[in-house]
Amino acid sequence: MPAAATENRVIDAVITRLQTIGTPPSSWNVATPEVAEGVPPDPVPVPNKARLYVEHSRTDPTNPDAGTASHYHRVSLVVWCVAKTPRDVATLKSDVLRALFAGEGTFTASFGQPMWPGEFVQRRDLSDAGVAVGQQVVFVDVELTHSAP
Repeated sequence: MPAAATENRVIDAVITRLQTIGTPPSSWNVATPEVAEGVPPDPVPVPNKARLYVEHSRTDPTNPDAGTASHYHRVSLVVWCVAKTPRDVATLKSDVLRALFAGEGTFTASFGQPMWPGEFVQRRDLSDAGVAVGQQVVFVDVELTHSAP
């Protein structure tokens, strides 16, 4: 059986790291959040605890002129942070980054590069529903091989 798609391997690695939030020995701002693949459901339930959703956003070539043997791509994910207030979302986002930074060695061993944080956006469109949502972009640059794209 061939290797899983690169994007799926990246999602799995990120989810594994996010599942460490709230667990010893590290110090965390948030109790253990629920972590799932995908996007928040519609309607987004009013959270009784923090929730994280991990979604593949895009895969872009980073060196289209590299040749036929090596192909490098940037795999970008969105980590949806769902909580009760914008302050809670910002706090949850800081734990997301802390967990990903702590996994730098794992990401580098698996993909040849660490996971990098990108843009973070607070989504105000759900605030009237009593839900605060933020989107943290994270990405990793990977070499796609012909045998395991």
